[in-house]
Amino acid sequence: MKIKAIIFFGLLFFLFGCKKEKIRFVQKTYPEDSLISEGYMIDTLPIKYWKSFDLQRRLVAISEFKIINNEAYLNQEIVFDKHGDTLFDRSNFFTCKSSIINKDSVLLEIKYEGMVDAIYDDANSYPMLVYHNNINANFSNINKLKLDTLIFHNNKLQIRLPKNKRLRGVINEVLFLEEGGMQIREVYFDYGKDYQDISEIR
Repeated sequence: MKIKAIIFFGLLFFLFGCKKEKIRFVQKTYPEDSLISEGYMIDTLPIKYWKSFDLQRRLVAISEFKIINNEAYLNQEIVFDKHGDTLFDRSNFFTCKSSIINKDSVLLEIKYEGMVDAIYDDANSYPMLVYHNNINANFSNINKLKLDTLIFHNNKLQIRLPKNKRLRGVINEVLFLEEGGMQIREVYFDYGKDYQDISEIR
């Protein structure tokens, strides 16, 4: 019995201990760009929020990476000038603000700063949130679900949610091209009690 217990706890330590060791904090220097970046990696892939500084240690960008289909995906990014002001023409991100409706519900307002609006002059993009209650944390099953759609108005979306409800989906920013077809920028959205706006990272 003792041998079985030792093997069992040894296996648990191996599984969970190794998993923790994979995630590590790193700093990288890019001499050609005069940048220093720091953040977390799992194996060789950047994850979560990364900060980039110039050689005077001024914050110049905050980037969010997600692991999608086993690859690092640049999900959101805020770029700053030397005074710390946001350069909206080089940034792409969303922010969330919630207010209490009653003891059971909150009103969630999502504001989206689009990539298309930043890059293209006089172009209009059409952001929409596609979502489902059963989307996995790594979004691996999103193509297997029938998704609901909500349309942003003036880059804002309001949703009534049960208190402490997690909401996962993808913000699809759609640009219709003059020559036909469309261009879509995907931003993965995950809101819950542990959520933190990228704009609040410093």
